[in-house]
Amino acid sequence: MVDAAQIGVVQCKEDGDYDILLNISQSDMDDEDFEDATEATQSMLGSLAEKSFSANKPTARLHEFDYSDVDEDDEHPARSLLTKLKDGEEFESNLRNLAERYLRAANSEPGILIAVQFSHKGHELLAIIKAPYEDVYEPDDEVGLSQISEIIEDELKKGVLYPRVNYSLDEVRPDEAGIYQKSYYAQHWWKFLGLQDTKTNNEVLNEWIIEDVEEGDDDNPLSEAQSVDDFDEIRRNLDDEKLEGQVTITISGIDIRVRLRDVLERNIFLVNDGSYYVVIPRNEPNIAVTGHSGGDYRKDVLENLSEYDSFDDIQ
Repeated sequence: MVDAAQIGVVQCKEDGDYDILLNISQSDMDDEDFEDATEATQSMLGSLAEKSFSANKPTARLHEFDYSDVDEDDEHPARSLLTKLKDGEEFESNLRNLAERYLRAANSEPGILIAVQFSHKGHELLAIIKAPYEDVYEPDDEVGLSQISEIIEDELKKGVLYPRVNYSLDEVRPDEAGIYQKSYYAQHWWKFLGLQDTKTNNEVLNEWIIEDVEEGDDDNPLSEAQSVDDFDEIRRNLDDEKLEGQVTITISGIDIRVRLRDVLERNIFLVNDGSYYVVIPRNEPNIAVTGHSGGDYRKDVLENLSEYDSFDDIQ
């Protein structure tokens, strides 16, 4: 459960200007004038707080702050700003600083930023949510409280969570922030906070292959392999980031996504015996049907799969 202490809403405009729309203190959250804005924010905040962030998730990534342009004895300006907002220090003034910092970022887009000072599982945190709003509605300088529900769509698409908390270890990591982006991972959303780039293993592998294509290099080892006998040398020459990237094996229109490591280490075999097969030699498999929504419902199928001793026995 999340417990918001302060909510600030600021509109960032196309012309580089901004307006503070709301600054809601905890004592004001029960006021019916603020009800729509508070409910929409709480819904998105709850979704963001429960995200599991890691360095290798396409939509929910951990980023460290980039100190390359910060003098050795100086504080990181963005980290300092986030800390002040988290602590509720001069909240509205720092909300303005946040908007100005966002608007200075290359490729930043107009929209509404919601900064929330809140507590979750015994830790004080800050969330920044980029709230989309209907394209047909452009809030103006005279926006009223009653119009907030028209502006904010109750769906989390972009969010920042600071600091990183490892709840299993009860460990706070103030030099890391969690960045969530539902779809395209736009750089401006993490760069405006002075964070380092974080690439997934798939992105590292993809960039490596694209780089060879763009440079006209036909000697990429993955393309040059003539047989599985070449796999050992390829694996030795690749780092873990590339090996953990996923590749897609397509046979007769059926896509099977696997780690490159599993192919090169022969955890997955590609067999040509007149027809092509993907063979996964492991312990007895579990085959189940899961719910369309990814829920907990599971129904086992082919419960006696171990009775099949060869491909010919499967009809």
